Amino acid sequence: MSIFSNFLKLFKYQPTTDAQNTFNIQTALNDNWDKVDIFAKDVSQQLEDKADLIDGKVPSAQLPIMDYAPALHTHTKANIIDFPVSMPANGGNADTVNNKTVESNVPDNAKFTDTVYIHPSTHPASIITGLPTSLPASDVYSWAKQPNKPSYNYSEVGAAPNSHSHSYAPLVQSGTTVPTSFVGEGVLYGVHN
Repeated sequence: MSIFSNFLKLFKYQPTTDAQNTFNIQTALNDNWDKVDIFAKDVSQQLEDKADLIDGKVPSAQLPIMDYAPALHTHTKANIIDFPVSMPANGGNADTVNNKTVESNVPDNAKFTDTVYIHPSTHPASIITGLPTSLPASDVYSWAKQPNKPSYNYSEVGAAPNSHSHSYAPLVQSGTTVPTSFVGEGVLYGVHN
C-alpha cells in the first residue's frame, strides 16, 4: 500500500508492500512534480506580496488594519466618559476665585479692579513675536534692489559735466537787468565751479 508525504501529500511507494508493483511514472513522478510546482508558485506569490521595507520599516499602507489608537490622537468631549459637568475655579471650587468668595447679587456691569486688563496702545519691538528681519520696500524699483547698480554719464541723462561754462547771453531773463559784474563765491565772469 502506498503512502503520502505529510506536507504536500506527495505519492510515495512503500518499499515493503509496493516492491513488486510496476513503477507508475504518472503517479510517482508527474503528479508529484505538479504538486511541487503549484506549491512553489504559491510561495513565490506570497513572497512578492510581502512588505517592501523602507528604512527598515514596513510602509503603513502594507500594515494590517490596526484596532488601537496611535499614541498622538485627539478626542471630542463626547468621547470622554468621565468629563466633569463643572470645573473648579483656580485653586478652589466653583464658588471661589483665588480663595475669595464673590457675593451672589453682583450686577451684570460690575467691574472687578483686579481683573480689568488695559491693553497698552504701543509696544516695544522686543515683545512682538514673528516680526520679519527686514521689511519689504514696495516703493523701491526692483532694479534699485539689485547688488550691482547701473551707472550713467552726464550726457546719458541730459546733464552738463561737473566743470562747464555758459555764455553771457543765456543768463539774461525776460524783464530783468543783467548785472555787469558778478560778486559771490565761486562765480567769476559767468563761469561757476
